[in-house]
Amino acid sequence: MLGSGDEHLLTSYLIGSEGSQVSLAAVTPAPLVALWRAAQTGDWEQAKHWHDAIYPLACAVYRETPGGRATTRLKACLKILGRLACDAVRPPFAPLPPEEYHRLEKALAHVEKAGAGR
Repeated sequence: MLGSGDEHLLTSYLIGSEGSQVSLAAVTPAPLVALWRAAQTGDWEQAKHWHDAIYPLACAVYRETPGGRATTRLKACLKILGRLACDAVRPPFAPLPPEEYHRLEKALAHVEKAGAGR
C-alpha cells in the first residue's frame, strides 16, 4: 500500500504504508526521502522531524483556500526554487496572487531550514 496524501505521510507510514506517491517529491525530494527512510527504520523521532518540516508546505499547496490550485502552487514552488523559468498556467487556472507566492516562499524556507545541518 502506498500513501498519497502529502500532508498525511507520517500517519500513512505509522499504519504500515510501504511508500508514497506524492507530488511534493518533485519540489522537495530530499526531506520526503528522509521521512521515508526514518519510517522504514522505525526512527519515529526523526520521521516526526521531517513530517514537521514538510507539513507547512503541504498545507500551503493543498489546504489553503481557494481549493483546486495545487498544480499552480506546485509550479510556483518549482519557479521559486529556480527549477522552472516560467510558472504560467493555462485556463481554467489563474496565476497566483502575490500573497500566495509569499506563503509558498515561507513554507519552502521552513523546509530548507529544517534540513540545514542534517
